[in-house]
Amino acid sequence: MIGKAPRPLAILLLLTILVRLPFLFEAVIDWDEASFLLVGDDILRGHLPYIHAWDNKPPLAFLPFALVLAAFGENGVGSRILGMVLVFLGAWFLYRAALRFVGGKAALWGSVLLVLYASAPPGSFGTMSEHLLLPLLCLIMHRLLEPDASGRHLLGTGIVLGAAVLVRLNMAYACVGLAAGLLVLSSRGIVRRVSLVALGALAPLVLVALPYGITGNLDLFVRSVFRAPLAYAESGWLSRPEVLWVMARDSVRWGSLFLTLPFLGGVFLLVRDARGGPVSGRLLGAWAILFASILVSMTGSRRYFDHYFIQVLPFVAVAAGRLFETVAATRWRPALLIALLVPLRPVAVQCKSLALELAQTGSLFGGPVYSAVDYLKERNVAGDTLYFTEDHIGYLLTDTRAPSLFAHPSLVINEPILRVVLGPEASTRSEILSIFEKRPRFVWKKETVWYMRSFPEAEALLGRLLDREYRLVARFGPIQIYERGERGRRDPTAEPTE
Repeated sequence: MIGKAPRPLAILLLLTILVRLPFLFEAVIDWDEASFLLVGDDILRGHLPYIHAWDNKPPLAFLPFALVLAAFGENGVGSRILGMVLVFLGAWFLYRAALRFVGGKAALWGSVLLVLYASAPPGSFGTMSEHLLLPLLCLIMHRLLEPDASGRHLLGTGIVLGAAVLVRLNMAYACVGLAAGLLVLSSRGIVRRVSLVALGALAPLVLVALPYGITGNLDLFVRSVFRAPLAYAESGWLSRPEVLWVMARDSVRWGSLFLTLPFLGGVFLLVRDARGGPVSGRLLGAWAILFASILVSMTGSRRYFDHYFIQVLPFVAVAAGRLFETVAATRWRPALLIALLVPLRPVAVQCKSLALELAQTGSLFGGPVYSAVDYLKERNVAGDTLYFTEDHIGYLLTDTRAPSLFAHPSLVINEPILRVVLGPEASTRSEILSIFEKRPRFVWKKETVWYMRSFPEAEALLGRLLDREYRLVARFGPIQIYERGERGRRDPTAEPTE
């Protein structure tokens, strides 16, 4: 198998590049990516996460973005390259893990499906925290199945698990799943094995918290890493059963069916295979428990976005790969093309869009966002304070400063988060007024700020402040640029008139 490794390695690498390269030049795919980049940029300026730029994610989620900004400069290209690397590593680790209890062909099929469907949910051609999690999760799956693991191996598994928790906090549920999985594999020495994994898992937490303790910011660390996610869940709109229902409903949509049906068929085949020997049954049981623990953890935020699915994709992909292996040996093998081509449709559409953009403008960096950014750059905004209600990658592209502590624009309407971070008196109204106290030179918005629809008071306040102090100076597609004018010299903290 080792001698054959270069071929799967090359297949997965080339496929990852093919799928994700066309999106290298897109300005905005998902706005979470921009938030990671903004906090990463703040790290490069010598600040710990949360102190000068705050987002509702664990601290290790920002570090890779700081590294790619250092390597590729202040743009989104490095983030997309990071996404390629993460998806490729996840696929390779999954391939190595799947070899433990399925054949090489099934393992390769599963890894190919992971590459294709890690980009299928809307927004997932950008780099999300789920992509940061992929290689860590697949490595955990691989290490979980190690027979007769040594103490050093168990410590290492715990370190990987602890790092995963500091990328996505809901992975704390996976700690319970991993402990149960170890018990399923063997009850011999279970206390020692679980203790070693737990000790390893604590190491990343201690190391990351240490700089906050040294600088007197430990309370901020605790509020940001532990209390804020609880407040975020408080602001969710679904119950746990409703989240599971939404996940189940989405799994039978047209595009998802081509992975859901192979997954169900693959589960049947894997269970049938497990009857052949107790060891394979235990391996399958350990993975199933880990899968279930992560599935349950995804309900904790009381909301569901399509890209959350990437957290369970490795398990789904391996099971589907087992069915693909069987079908590929029959006359029904052409049917597999459908499941492979469906997630490639957005890639084809993007390639066509790039070709048109290149023909019309001579550049791959086109579209309203880049045009609006160029407009601002022509007005020498570098170092100024601007306010982006959306497309906040613009702060990075224009080298301007945000008027709010919060990297993600929508957090301005999340009052439970505001109260945890800023204090019990904080509110959406006070945060918006605070933003305009900074007197941003330009405001970037769209005709409707969609996330404020659920908070009409905030939308009305923003409109009144713009009407009183700003004038619309440019439009680029849906983007509106407002500039502070003579009217803006008045005290912005004064009560806006109706």
